[in-house]
Amino acid sequence: MKDSAYTLCYAAVMGLVAAGLLSGVGGLTAPYREANEQAEKVRNIMKVLGVEHDPGASAEELVEVFEREVEVVEKDRLTYYRFSPEDFPPDQKRTAVQFSGSGMWGPIAGFIALEPDMRTVAGISVYSQEETPGLGAEIASEGFQQQFRGRSIFDDAGKPGLRIMVEREARDEHEVDAITGATMTSESLERMLNETIKILMEEGLKHG
Repeated sequence: MKDSAYTLCYAAVMGLVAAGLLSGVGGLTAPYREANEQAEKVRNIMKVLGVEHDPGASAEELVEVFEREVEVVEKDRLTYYRFSPEDFPPDQKRTAVQFSGSGMWGPIAGFIALEPDMRTVAGISVYSQEETPGLGAEIASEGFQQQFRGRSIFDDAGKPGLRIMVEREARDEHEVDAITGATMTSESLERMLNETIKILMEEGLKHG
């Protein structure tokens, strides 16, 4: 009985010590983790906007470039990130906004950037997803994302109309090809992109 009690007490004490150590380590690494997450978010915003930066830049350096080059505009439902490349007139700016929603296995989040006409896609970037590797996870691949560049965000009727085509190949200016074998992920991404585009239309962000 004494041996059993000792073993239980020892296990309990060691469990508390381990929990304390893990908590301490988590507390110490939290600032670094948060900095890396912020840097990843900033990196994706700058990618879709076309902001040039050193690929090997540290998290701090990325944030410095972002704060210097990108204008942040808060609206009711979206935050807008605006940037004017060197070859653009000062009053002509690309605009990026975040999109997010539920995928097949978990949340998906990314950014879509529009050219100054606010109808042509400059680029998209998916920076967070939990979809199936080799299938739905391909939404984060460069090859899939490049399809969106130059596409119209409106359909022929002038409504939010980006389409990720599952049943046939893309052929219209607002369509891109879906990922083979990832129908649900493609449909989820299409839905969240168009929900964001609808908000863009309703908030009516003006340039100037």
